[in-house]
Amino acid sequence: MAYYFEDHTADIMIVIESNSLLSFFNDLLEALWQIFLSKNEDQKQDFVEKKMEFQINFDNNEEFVFNFLSKYVYLLEVERFVMKEVEKVEIFQKNALFLVKGFWVKKIVSFIKAPTYHNFEVDFDGYYKCRVVLDV
Repeated sequence: MAYYFEDHTADIMIVIESNSLLSFFNDLLEALWQIFLSKNEDQKQDFVEKKMEFQINFDNNEEFVFNFLSKYVYLLEVERFVMKEVEKVEIFQKNALFLVKGFWVKKIVSFIKAPTYHNFEVDFDGYYKCRVVLDV
């Protein structure tokens, strides 16, 4: 299994373990997708497939993942776009360019307020691993 959920008192904790950067982000999105569907299953017939490109800036691996998660929440809340798959990620020093596929949705039952730094861990040393707690 590439991702799993851990018990946490009030929020959702996800642990991602992958062998490549692309797999890492896709495993992360798959976990987020399962959470999203649990709250928005009745909206599924209204999903419209869409691709999007965006860039994030970062100074270290923790910021890289945290900023990606923040972008996920922003796109969901502001543009009603839920990411489903990363098709490409290109890293240029301290920024990354993502090409993602997902869905535009007419109505969203909010489910993630923000990623948190509580118990946040990122390890990209030969293997891609992350533990993140999401405020719901």
